[in-house]
Amino acid sequence: MRNDGGLTLLELLLVVLILSVAALSAVSLVDRTDQQVRFEDTRGRLSQIRRAILGPENPADGPRVLWGYVADLGVLPGDIESLVRPPAGADAFGSRAASFDPGGGAATVDLDLLAKGWRGPYVTVPPSTDPTTARFRDGWGNLSAVDDGLHHGWNDLDPTANPFEIVSRGADGLAGGTDDYDADAAVQIGSDDWQVVLAGWSIDVLNSSGGQVDLRVSVLVYGNGSWSRRNSAQAAVADGATGTFAFAAGNVVPVGRHLVIVVADSDATEGNG
Repeated sequence: MRNDGGLTLLELLLVVLILSVAALSAVSLVDRTDQQVRFEDTRGRLSQIRRAILGPENPADGPRVLWGYVADLGVLPGDIESLVRPPAGADAFGSRAASFDPGGGAATVDLDLLAKGWRGPYVTVPPSTDPTTARFRDGWGNLSAVDDGLHHGWNDLDPTANPFEIVSRGADGLAGGTDDYDADAAVQIGSDDWQVVLAGWSIDVLNSSGGQVDLRVSVLVYGNGSWSRRNSAQAAVADGATGTFAFAAGNVVPVGRHLVIVVADSDATEGNG
């Protein structure tokens, strides 16, 4: 006998089961979509950090732009906070003009264009009611176990390491991990990315002073809060002759704008590599 009065209990249970499966599938899909967004956001922020340190690399429309933490300060950052706010005691950009000799010698050229120092922020933190405490975190919102105010949830940066590495601990916030979302994500910066080796470079200098002169070539370099020089070997150059000056192995300079100076003295030893 046909029942036209409504659904049976079995039919109701079947409908509930179907709706439950559909809801579970929707929740699972939304969760995976959220994880993918966080995954991609983390990689985007890693790229932003690399760019903040090195400046734009290999742009399609022109030469490399000399901008970024290394170009301004001559060193790698010790923490993410240094890319957001100036470290305590850091030189504000333009406050430290170049000096020919840190020990006291007077410069004979205008070096104002070589003023160095912090001119960030090099990355932009999300809007916050208190910009002094805003953090540049990975897409997972991870916290650092130690000194979170300095590291913003990333790894403890080691400026002396080669390669230098910035690491996100992934969705689980733990080192390692095999799942796509739990696994660490990182970018590396090798010494060749931020330093230029002077060995193999040479500079020709024409002496038109009217007499023989003892010369050397110096590259003025800023780093770790002070100026130093990378010097070529000294050589005597006769009047009207051209001397070729090369740099020995071990002389390196950070990516950035530097000044090459011809030194006519015998004691230009500051900053030898």
